[in-house]
Amino acid sequence: MPEAGKANVIALHPTNEQIVYVGGIQNGGGAICRSSDGGTSWTRLGKGVFTNPVVALALDPLTPSRLYAASDDGVFRSEDSGASWTRVLESAMTAVAVDPAVPGRLYAAGKEGVRRSADFGASWTDFNRGLSVKEVGALQVAKGTGTLVASTLGGSLYQVRPGSHRVLVLSASAGGTTTPAPGTYRRAAGTSVTITATPDASHEFSGWSGDASGTANPLTVRLARDLAVRAEFEPILYAPLDFAGTKKVNRSLMFVEYINVLTWRRNPANDPALPYNLYAIEGATPRLIARLGSATVEFQERGLARDKAYTYRLVVVDPATGREGPPATVTVR
Repeated sequence: MPEAGKANVIALHPTNEQIVYVGGIQNGGGAICRSSDGGTSWTRLGKGVFTNPVVALALDPLTPSRLYAASDDGVFRSEDSGASWTRVLESAMTAVAVDPAVPGRLYAAGKEGVRRSADFGASWTDFNRGLSVKEVGALQVAKGTGTLVASTLGGSLYQVRPGSHRVLVLSASAGGTTTPAPGTYRRAAGTSVTITATPDASHEFSGWSGDASGTANPLTVRLARDLAVRAEFEPILYAPLDFAGTKKVNRSLMFVEYINVLTWRRNPANDPALPYNLYAIEGATPRLIARLGSATVEFQERGLARDKAYTYRLVVVDPATGREGPPATVTVR
C-alpha cells in the first residue's frame, strides 16, 4: 500500500510478475492498490468506490486487464486494470473467483453461499448444490477441469463441477502439433473426439502418451472421464553420406603401424547438432569404439593388423532419446 493501511488480499498478474494488486483498508475505507514494478511503488485505484474493506480480488487470466473485487459493498468489476469500477452484485461477498478457461464465468460467495455468473457479472444465479454449509470464506477454480473448490467458515472443503462435462487436455512434444490444437477442451460426458497428430517436415509421429497409447493416427478417444493426451514426435534420422575408409601405414626405422582412416559427410537432411556413434562389426555383436561430435567427419583407428579386414558402422544419434538412425557401413582391407 502506498500509505498506511491493511492489506487483506493479493492478486498477481498471470503473465507479468511485476504487476501486483493488493486489496484491503486504507484511511478508514476500502482500497485497492497496484504496483507495476514488483512492489517498489504503488498507485491507489478506485478511490471512493469501496466503503468497506476489500476482502477478495481476482484477475481474469484470459483478459488480465479485467479485475474483480469483493467486499461488504458487493462485487465490482474493472475493465481497465482498476482505473474505474462498476458494481455488478450488491450483496456482501467474501470471495470471488474466475474460471480460467471459460470467458465470462465467475463465482462469488459470502454468508449465503455461492453465486455464479456466465456473463462477466451482468447476471447471477445461485450455485449451492451439495453445499451444506453456505458461509463461504474462499473460492478457487481448478484450471482445466473447471471444478469449483469452496472453503467454508466451518472448516470444510467442497468441490463442485459446473456441469456434466469432461475435460480433454491435448499437448504435443517438439516437432509437431495436433488437430484440434494443443489446449484444454470441455465436452459433454461420453463425447468422442478424434485427434490427428501432424509432424513437421523434419520429424515423424512416434505415438501417444498420457491417457492414450499406440501409434494409431488419427486417434479417437471417448470422454467417459477427464483425459490428458500427448502426441510424441521424434526427429527423422538419416544415414551419413559417403562413408569410406582407407588403410594407411605409418613407418619409421624401428616401427610400422597400420591405421584405418574413416571419412564421411554430414547428411544435410539431419539436424546439424546430431552426434555419431561408431561401431566395429566383429561377428554378430557391434562394438562401440567411439562417440563423435556432430562436426566430426574423420576418425582414425590405430594399431591394426596388416592383413585383417575391418568393418565399421556409423550412425547418427538423437541425444534426447539415444535413438540411432540407419547405418552407413564400410569395410577396410
